[in-house]
Amino acid sequence: MALYGRKAAIIWYLPLAIPVVLYMLYAGGRLTLIQWLITFPISAVPLFLRILYMRLQLVFGYHGFRKWRRELPFQLNGWEEVVDSDIISDDCTWASKFKLNVEYDGTTEDDVRNISAYLTVLTKKVNKCFYEPESIIESYSGDPRIPFQVEEYSISGSANCEIVKVIRRFLMDDLSMLERRSHLIKSVNLWFANELYKVYPKPLETDSSGG
Repeated sequence: MALYGRKAAIIWYLPLAIPVVLYMLYAGGRLTLIQWLITFPISAVPLFLRILYMRLQLVFGYHGFRKWRRELPFQLNGWEEVVDSDIISDDCTWASKFKLNVEYDGTTEDDVRNISAYLTVLTKKVNKCFYEPESIIESYSGDPRIPFQVEEYSISGSANCEIVKVIRRFLMDDLSMLERRSHLIKSVNLWFANELYKVYPKPLETDSSGG
């Protein structure tokens, strides 16, 4: 439950109404001024605890985000360059080309089929992140983005922040599971072209009929 959501506004801010309610008792002479003033810090305790809890979540969540790479069963190269770039600034910023390469020691037909299947599934997932762009894209006559394709032990295409998130989840879950079973993945290498551009989505059409 978020602190600033609609439910939070009702639940977590509700204790702040206690001094207002008790003011009627103070006005009626049932509470002294000191007793009434004490209700202010007491009523703020639940909100204070909620804010403290969210700050702790933020701190430990950040450390968990940094920790996930150390728990991968293979070496990951290039991640720092990706997260330090403007690719992750927003979903409308795209890199003209992004490549993920798996250094794979599989030699049998089943080994090759396995890694190919995993990369094919990843390709389908990231291509779902492509949205219909506006009709006009600055400095381009058409949509400059390139859908991802599988190239042996690699996939490549244009990428934005949403695609980076999908790839991160793939590395944490799917590819890690494959490596723990096969022990054939030496490393995963990420590379992207530092040619970035904005592609804004086509605005949603509104129903002007009033129906």
